[in-house]
Amino acid sequence: MTPIFQTSAEWGKAIDHSTADEKTKQLMELGMQNLQRHIAQEMKSSEMIAAIVKEIILGKNTDFRCFTNVGFLDEEIAAKLKDPASDESIEYARKRFFGDKKEEN
Repeated sequence: MTPIFQTSAEWGKAIDHSTADEKTKQLMELGMQNLQRHIAQEMKSSEMIAAIVKEIILGKNTDFRCFTNVGFLDEEIAAKLKDPASDESIEYARKRFFGDKKEEN
């Protein structure tokens, strides 16, 4: 299986930046760096997820609510479940991609 981290890096290379202005290119670069760092730190490997799924299938007390990637997008998912119409999950995503950098007009 292809690791998600390696695959996501390939996806990023497919984005055409030829018509983007310099500010957009800088924001995309910052966002991709933060996303790759986040994936590398929080995402479990395919093998680890397979082991969790196997444990659930073979276990006596099967719990289909088992999270395979604890720590990955937890705050965003919780915010979206709490209030689907809220922008709270969007704010978590903004912070994940761009850190504490606020939009400058």
